[in-house]
Amino acid sequence: MSATAIRLYRLLLLLYPAEFRRRYGDAMIQLLIDRQLHEHQTTSLALLHETVDAVRTAPRMRWESPMNRTAIIVVAATLAIAAAIAAKLMLLPLALLALAAWLMWGRPARPIASAASSRHWMRWMLAGALAIVVAVAIPAIDGGELNGFWWTIAAAALLGGIAMAVTALVLAANGRAHRLASPT
Repeated sequence: MSATAIRLYRLLLLLYPAEFRRRYGDAMIQLLIDRQLHEHQTTSLALLHETVDAVRTAPRMRWESPMNRTAIIVVAATLAIAAAIAAKLMLLPLALLALAAWLMWGRPARPIASAASSRHWMRWMLAGALAIVVAVAIPAIDGGELNGFWWTIAAAALLGGIAMAVTALVLAANGRAHRLASPT
């Protein structure tokens, strides 16, 4: 048996648990050499038989260890969750495109809103500023030691205030663009 075949078999033995390899690894290599000599098998056929045996028995041996069992379950669950998230992230744009196509099917293209300038942006800006003030006031009033509920309320108020302020800026830019485009 060649040194390369023995190296390949040592790599194959990595499928087995470490304790099993320490205890029986050398004996298994000697068994492979003896089988090849006494059964007159080619090296590749002997390695094929041992590979099939390792693929069948090594996972069961690893599963028997409670530590390995926990690690296998955690890895499998993590892979399942990652696959579900990846599938969702890939399917979400397709679902949005399908929804947009369904909504647009057979309808003439119309603007979403009239292009008339309005002063609604001031209401949005005031509401956003008020929400940001509330988000800052909650920890200031309570002294900074908030429980989970109040941190959630403060974070929601802050994010809502920022969103309303951004909406106000977009509406203001739209109004400015409308005034510049139609001088009346």
